Amino acid sequence: MKRTILVLGILIASVTMYSIHKKSAKSSILEGTYYLDQMLRNQEMKDLQLTSSEITFTNKSGQVSIYVGCNKISGAFNTSKTNQFKLGKTMSTKMFCSDTTENEFLQLLSKATQFKIKGELLEFYQKNKRLMILKKKKKVVSVTENTTYEGHYKLESILIDGKMRTDDYSKSSVAIEKDRIQCSVGCNGIGGDFITEGHKILPLKLMMTEMYCESVAKLEQLFVEHLNLVDMYEVENDRLNFYLKGELVLVFKRI
Repeated sequence: MKRTILVLGILIASVTMYSIHKKSAKSSILEGTYYLDQMLRNQEMKDLQLTSSEITFTNKSGQVSIYVGCNKISGAFNTSKTNQFKLGKTMSTKMFCSDTTENEFLQLLSKATQFKIKGELLEFYQKNKRLMILKKKKKVVSVTENTTYEGHYKLESILIDGKMRTDDYSKSSVAIEKDRIQCSVGCNGIGGDFITEGHKILPLKLMMTEMYCESVAKLEQLFVEHLNLVDMYEVENDRLNFYLKGELVLVFKRI
């Protein structure tokens, strides 16, 4: 009898230990928006506290969007095994970045094989080697945040030879009202219909005056070419971005 009870006790303990082990082996859900807090540089973890960065993981779609100070990057990720991670193919805008942080971040994330979630911290590892620490970003919605494209802007950046260029475009002006756009980069007046469906821009029908201004002629020609082809817009607080087939071509700053 005592032997039967002992065997039964061992079986119950074994089942309990198995259940605990099985429960602890469940994968963490990779979800949420983080900023880059620390990153491996020269074999040492360096504090960056790059609060302006934004890395968002969406578990349901397996998609990640990345911004660490320059380009906007999107891609896929996989966490099919317990707490294991694999970054898939990524796409990026093509702005020139003098800072190396973006490239370093992407190289490390592509090497990551595992992640750990510790409260507000998200850590990535290559086997047992820690590569970076991200910190949960608290979403703060400002009451003054602009969500409409209507307003007055200056040209801030423009795609030139495959790279977004920021220069002195102080003579530029862009005014957008409902269904109408009026702009200039310092010479001719350019205007036409501005019709949207959601964030999609319908083909613009632009008209412009016919003055020749040598100082801005090349810029004006490129500006009009981009403006005639843009098919999507995005509002980011004080900036209005125009895209062509997913590629950023024009950035306007609200004034």
